[in-house]
Amino acid sequence: MPGGSSRSGGFYVALALILGVALYLGVHSLWFDLNILPVYLGKPLDAGIALIDGLILSAFFERMIAARKHNGHGLAMMRLLVRLAIYSVTGAVVLGTLGVKNLAIGGATVTIILGLAGQTVLSNLLAGVLLAIWKPFDVGDHVTIVAWQYPVLAPTFPHEAVLPGYSGRITDMDVMYTKCITDDGVPMVIPNGVMVSAAIQNHARAGSFRHRWRFDVTLDLDPRAALTAVEAALDRAASSVGLDPQSVAGYVEATDIGTAVFSIVVHFHVASTQEQRLRAAIVREVACGIRALRAPADAVPKA
Repeated sequence: MPGGSSRSGGFYVALALILGVALYLGVHSLWFDLNILPVYLGKPLDAGIALIDGLILSAFFERMIAARKHNGHGLAMMRLLVRLAIYSVTGAVVLGTLGVKNLAIGGATVTIILGLAGQTVLSNLLAGVLLAIWKPFDVGDHVTIVAWQYPVLAPTFPHEAVLPGYSGRITDMDVMYTKCITDDGVPMVIPNGVMVSAAIQNHARAGSFRHRWRFDVTLDLDPRAALTAVEAALDRAASSVGLDPQSVAGYVEATDIGTAVFSIVVHFHVASTQEQRLRAAIVREVACGIRALRAPADAVPKA
């Protein structure tokens, strides 16, 4: 129940605050009153307590958000904003506890440190904010991610050029990473810095779109007969997977010719969720159709 989860979350937040105060008072009692701890450990211990309390609060707030009924993108964005807010406040408290009070000196020091060691962290953090604002995808969307660092793969027989994409379903958006489950069922974590600069094909928003498949046929077959056989195979394939051949809007064409083969391209229009099933059916039916064209020649007895 939402009310119960809110009350439970409020209890945990209060418990975290009480725990932080108790640790703070306990450390200072040992530090000042009993003189058990050395004086120079006071500030590092206070900073450690503030850091632990911030992490506990972040975990509890995320649990509260996850328990609410919300759409995928809204939930991810709420979690991202909560994390950023708590981490920012916690970082400020930790720096203040350590004595970094001069903003000019402290800011310059932090800038140098982050510039040398934290470029990747900051770029992923900023990229996460941009993804949350512009939302090129939502949690639950099926996407194909093509990173700009990698070129299009060169064409190889019998395929055309293909994109080096990673396809899968988005499961979560973190301050540093975007998480997804690939089509092979393997969990994958992608830095937000890569996601914000990648080409993203969002199949969930595209609905249906056009696909193409190229294959080669030897020139010993009549090209017109081969095209007719492939057209019939396309209709049979659509019917075999429960689709109306007219809705697939498929057609075939001869696109290239070599010394021994000519190329045929099959075009079809279908939703991304049905593309693999239809493609497999087309390959099966085309193979049967091409084999049927060769059957009379194969059946001629040898002298």
